Amino acid sequence: MSVEAPARARPVRPLVFFAITAAVLHVVVALTNTLFAGVEPSDRDIPGGPAIVGWLHFDSGWYVAIAENGYSWIRGQQSSIAFFPLYPLVLRAVAATGMSTYVAAQVVTVVSGAAVAVVWWTWLGDHVDAAGRRVAFALLLLYPYAWFLYGTGYSDALFLALTMSAFVCADHRRWLAAGVLGGLATATRPVAPAVIVGLVAVALDRSGVVQRVRSEVGTRWRVDRDRWRPGILLVACSAAGLACWCGWLWWRFGDPLAFLTVQSSPGWDQAAGPRTWFKVRFFSLLFGGHLSVLRLAPQALGVLTGLALSPAVARRFGWGYGAYVVAVIGIPAIGTGDFMGTGRYVLAAFPVFALVGEWLSVRRTSWLAPAVLGAAAVGLVVGAGMFGAGNYLT
Repeated sequence: MSVEAPARARPVRPLVFFAITAAVLHVVVALTNTLFAGVEPSDRDIPGGPAIVGWLHFDSGWYVAIAENGYSWIRGQQSSIAFFPLYPLVLRAVAATGMSTYVAAQVVTVVSGAAVAVVWWTWLGDHVDAAGRRVAFALLLLYPYAWFLYGTGYSDALFLALTMSAFVCADHRRWLAAGVLGGLATATRPVAPAVIVGLVAVALDRSGVVQRVRSEVGTRWRVDRDRWRPGILLVACSAAGLACWCGWLWWRFGDPLAFLTVQSSPGWDQAAGPRTWFKVRFFSLLFGGHLSVLRLAPQALGVLTGLALSPAVARRFGWGYGAYVVAVIGIPAIGTGDFMGTGRYVLAAFPVFALVGEWLSVRRTSWLAPAVLGAAAVGLVVGAGMFGAGNYLT
């Protein structure tokens, strides 16, 4: 590991970067919402005008409704149980101060996004040198689907802040803290099993219990029982969030996996099975020449790129992180029939951004990193603007 102790103690730089980017995106979203979206009847109760309304499209309404009214499930219909509970619980707690739930949704996301910036900067300081750290940091914060970190009423920013924090603790062998933070993360998004797998794998890797050993004859695995300590098991607390959610669903609705069952509802149409696993809908749109594939293909490319780079992540940052990348990208990729949504899910595969950022920082072509970051920034602004105008992108 390469740790830059002075920089670790100063979160000002990442916060300034986040604040400037957030300010730009908030102006863009307010403008596009004013010019192109208009005011829907469902928007009239949202305070703050376009500066708030533009960020609260689509699934934001589900989270606000859960925070205000709790969960319900009508079998065969789209229902709120598809959404994990921690984010709406935090919204309810913040709204209890007298704030509108809609405003609370934006506040929680912005604060969580700022936390992501600080924790991401910290994680990079443990793993890459100064040049790679700067490029990788900007690469994730300017990723074209990163507008979910800056103000949307979605749970992604909270999930990423908790997940990254859990891995920072695991890297420093703070097993209980990693397990607790991981448990909160698994109560936030359906990709929870990836967090559990990743934290356990990183714990075994960092502790040296399970080692991947390279030699002239190839790579082999070695288990060193002498390095085992019972405290390592504390990372298994990361399963608590998912377990509690499934237990509550079983008690309340009689189905511990109701959040998966509801995915087959008309309109979502994401039931598990060959049509979903083999992306029949995506390929029918692709070969049928439908324009909607233009918003799906970049997300599919992100998924395939992340999975393709997972072996390199394992070599560079350890096999535990390689396992995490495969799980955190692979689980949602299997569960979608057309790659819709996976663009933002790739954000959780943060070691991939570290790998690419480091690679860009050592290229002798001095213009390459600025060009990539510039293109990413343009994509981020365009994506946020289109989202603000009410376009369903992910």
